[in-house]
Amino acid sequence: MGVPMGCFAAADGYLNIAGASGRLLRNLCQAIGLPGIPADSRFDSAGKRSANRAELNALIAQRLRTRPVAAWVEDLNRAGVPCGPVYRMDEVFADPQVEHLAMTQPVDHPALGRLDILRNAVRMTDAAATVRTPSPDIGAHTDEVLTELGYPRAEIDRLRAQRAI
Repeated sequence: MGVPMGCFAAADGYLNIAGASGRLLRNLCQAIGLPGIPADSRFDSAGKRSANRAELNALIAQRLRTRPVAAWVEDLNRAGVPCGPVYRMDEVFADPQVEHLAMTQPVDHPALGRLDILRNAVRMTDAAATVRTPSPDIGAHTDEVLTELGYPRAEIDRLRAQRAI
């Protein structure tokens, strides 16, 4: 894996950055206010950055802790450095990009009501929606499955009475 690349703490959370070499490294370092890193003899090649990973990551981490995630993401995006916030689960679906991509789809659950669940990330032109129903409760389709497997109704009832299913 290239260096620097990965998750770093900011003032209010974490961000994931990919700026391991060339233009990305130069732009990363410029954007975070450490423009001398690419020419520093400890970090001026991929091998040296890898060998001195802990030191380089510490320098970058120290700088990134000075501002909030959103500020760094804005600056790094403007500089063309791949990056993004690392979300807690309660933040994931509130992200504007996730909302724009309609990554969730509502379904009606018989006991829980309306649920927004994750849809398949792949969409095919002119194909039907990939989410049609909520996940079934445990045992919701037991009778159908056993019937398809050839079990007679009396055997299914007997298994249920014995609490085997």
